[in-house]
Amino acid sequence: MTLITNEEDPLADYITSSWKIDSSGTEVENETPLSKGDTRALEILNDTVRHKGERYEFGLLWKEKVNLENNYPVAKAQIQSLEKKLSKDQLLKEINLLTGPDLINNLVGLLLRFRENPVAISANIEAMFMQVGIIEKDQPSMRFLWPTNHSLEQFQYTSLIFGVRRSPSTAIFVLQKTAADFGPNQMTENLVKNSIYMDDFVQSFETVEIAQKAAVSLKKTLMRAGFNSTKFVSNEQKAIDNVNDGDENSKDCHCVLGVQWNK
Repeated sequence: MTLITNEEDPLADYITSSWKIDSSGTEVENETPLSKGDTRALEILNDTVRHKGERYEFGLLWKEKVNLENNYPVAKAQIQSLEKKLSKDQLLKEINLLTGPDLINNLVGLLLRFRENPVAISANIEAMFMQVGIIEKDQPSMRFLWPTNHSLEQFQYTSLIFGVRRSPSTAIFVLQKTAADFGPNQMTENLVKNSIYMDDFVQSFETVEIAQKAAVSLKKTLMRAGFNSTKFVSNEQKAIDNVNDGDENSKDCHCVLGVQWNK
């Protein structure tokens, strides 16, 4: 079949565009070679990741070995300047800015697989970033100042925080490490690798029995590293009976990766 050109009929472009949308997320994607920086990042993660009994911890992804100086005076001056600016603009003071998530798994592919089989399940990993610890020698670089009524308090993070450039990739790495170390079978490893977008799990299964086993295995496996899978929702209640921890599934409509789902 020969497709007529746009000059002869504008409908051709529309049909071509529709075909591309229909096939989005289904094409075989060739693996892109890792950059030098990504290779070093994976080396750091593999060399420093440790299971500490209840969760994993890792080293920060430094580009090179660094010796950080004490920048308390600079941080103090910056926060005092910010306080002065906010005191003059009450509207600006009341704004909270959100950092958008990085695209880890292919979003369209996840949604298509969610629709592929008759029994669908979605869940959330509670406070995912906070379950990934930072090794002690790297923690001082996560210090910050916080103003109180009478003084500046100094705090130090001991776990991964949202908004750091590499946080999403690091959290996903640790999730996959958890599945590799504690997953009872390949199915569980594949679920963690292919069915999670940030802290959301979405997947569909051929039968209720398969879905039920997958949900139980996922929850038990991730809990070995402190990741609590919660807010399970399914169009088949029996599929999540053994993992359900609330009344989330009592509603008909839910938001799944930004899309409204009437189960």
